[in-house]
Amino acid sequence: MLKVSVTITLYKHPSIPSLFVTADGQIFKRMPPRADSNGYSTVTVSYGTAPKTVRRGVLVLEALKGPRPEGHVVRHLNGKSSDDSIKNLAWGTQKQNMHDAVLHGTTTKGVKNKHAKLDEAGVLEIRHRFSDGESGSMLAEDFGVSHSTICDIIARRTWGWLK
Repeated sequence: MLKVSVTITLYKHPSIPSLFVTADGQIFKRMPPRADSNGYSTVTVSYGTAPKTVRRGVLVLEALKGPRPEGHVVRHLNGKSSDDSIKNLAWGTQKQNMHDAVLHGTTTKGVKNKHAKLDEAGVLEIRHRFSDGESGSMLAEDFGVSHSTICDIIARRTWGWLK
């Protein structure tokens, strides 16, 4: 990793607001981010190939901390997926990233999951009715879910944190 401290003066182009130039003729373009479906900022870049959409945090970490270690993901240390400042980013394992999500309350388990068909009250009712002898097939029909979903709830493979 090469560490060089350089001051470059950027001049805003008068009629193209996204362009900046230097006195020696270099041109820089502001790349406004877009949020992907998970709230992460992305930018579209092209470098020798077709344009590619990349998460902004990846680019920041690669540029300032080096290449992504094998099996690592971008961690947002403050839990804000839109904050791609270097002080908020780190490479880490998926396990560390999930621990961060629990710590920051940003997990998508339970009703926070956009695909959830049940809420906590429904899950507790399913468990109660099953313990009272009601069949999984009947519960699946009543709650509009599959029999395997009922089995997963009863075995605590899903909604396991719910007491």
